[in-house]
Amino acid sequence: MHETGSRPEAQRKNRYNRAVWQMWSGQPQQALDELEAAEEARPFNLIYVAADPTFAPLRAKPAFWRCYGA
Repeated sequence: MHETGSRPEAQRKNRYNRAVWQMWSGQPQQALDELEAAEEARPFNLIYVAADPTFAPLRAKPAFWRCYGA
């Protein structure tokens, strides 16, 4: 197996997925923390955060809209 050393980059790009898992685990603050960190990495699926029903409970939080505000 060829190791490219890109593991930290892959972890940054998976922050959206980790936020989903945090929501499913009942940890909305940790999910919000992951989404805030994902803002830096800009994974492709971050464009869905405002429409993804998984994050509906976070939409009532001002911190969510500071990151993804409309």
